[in-house]
Amino acid sequence: LPVPPISEQEKIVAEYQSIEKKIKVNEQICQKLEATAQAIYKEWFVEFNFPNEEGKPYKDNGGKMVWNEELDKEVPEEWEVSNIGDEVETIGGGTPSTNREEYWIDGDILWFSPTDITNNDSIFIFDSARHITQKGLNKSSANLFPAYSLMMTSRATIGKLAINTKKASTNQGFITLIPNNKLSVYFLYCWIKTQLSEILSLSSGSTFSEISRGNFRNLIILKSNRKVHKDFDKTILSIFDNIKNKTKENQKLTELKSLLLARMVK
Repeated sequence: LPVPPISEQEKIVAEYQSIEKKIKVNEQICQKLEATAQAIYKEWFVEFNFPNEEGKPYKDNGGKMVWNEELDKEVPEEWEVSNIGDEVETIGGGTPSTNREEYWIDGDILWFSPTDITNNDSIFIFDSARHITQKGLNKSSANLFPAYSLMMTSRATIGKLAINTKKASTNQGFITLIPNNKLSVYFLYCWIKTQLSEILSLSSGSTFSEISRGNFRNLIILKSNRKVHKDFDKTILSIFDNIKNKTKENQKLTELKSLLLARMVK
């Protein structure tokens, strides 16, 4: 195969390595940002040191705590225990018949499988490997859900999470949470991260492990008052926006890497 002169090859390699370095830096930034978001969640909703009316840590500054029998620990006054299924809508997925071309050919609806999520290195995911048609959606148990919902793999590999940036659907290997004005997608993401051991303990199956939607919906969640949730959302919004932007940048950089490799062969 014809190749460019060595001087041009060296230039391409230098550009490629520069892109690789930038991608790794972005990945490290995203990891630190996610760790920051989780630390804030833990401080507010596990240690109960969310800012009080004076902006000081609630529990450490004498915030009133009451004993909760169900959780067997003290929680802030007026906070309530509920089941996640009573607080957000949860839906499953399905697979259109692979024998019907009209369910797949020229499909424009994102359709995620667990592999899409396990192969994804970020909180956010922008596309799926396969797409289905509107007819495929209508003729299966797949559900269309809005952008910025939270997808959680529920079988085999359990508890992998991703936030879709466009309307999407999934196969049956998911439980998808639909956020609302009480519980945001970013709060739900942080909450599930703290519940993974409980989620795994509820899974069962002879062929592969799976958590049923019914068992998942019975998971206990501690609800704060609305102000605390709103303040938390404001605090972490910029963190998740930065993660999304860095992920988009890496997507473009990965495409540029492919273009550079193509230049190695004329």
